[in-house]
Amino acid sequence: MKLVCPVCRSQFENGRTEQCPQCQTPLRSYSKLQNHQANLFNLGLAAAKEKKFAQACEYFGAVVHWYPTDINARNALAMACYELGDFERAKFHLETVLDRSPHDEQAKRGIATIDKKKATSKKKSTHKKASRKRKKKGKNRAKH
Repeated sequence: MKLVCPVCRSQFENGRTEQCPQCQTPLRSYSKLQNHQANLFNLGLAAAKEKKFAQACEYFGAVVHWYPTDINARNALAMACYELGDFERAKFHLETVLDRSPHDEQAKRGIATIDKKKATSKKKSTHKKASRKRKKKGKNRAKH
């Protein structure tokens, strides 16, 4: 894995390097921190695979918090939110992805799915309300 020194920006292969060969900056902790993002993301994937979507949201949310430009983590967070039924939060994250990457197909499909789901649930809700009104009218007529 290639490592970039946070101080002098020199690049080199990370063979468990203790310090930057150029400026002598200690790099061991920095290297671990760089892997932390991938570790959290992989924990989120594992939780989602086990259908533990609340836990997946926590892991993906941590990645997005510390690495807000990570589009893959934000897409994954949106999908976990969707699975939990939190469509507004899912759509927010997908729209954020599209702000940063306007051609992201996964985000576009996700938003389309959420919009379709909302439209379907509105139709069902409207149908139920109309049905209740008809029943109520029928009861009122029977009383008179």
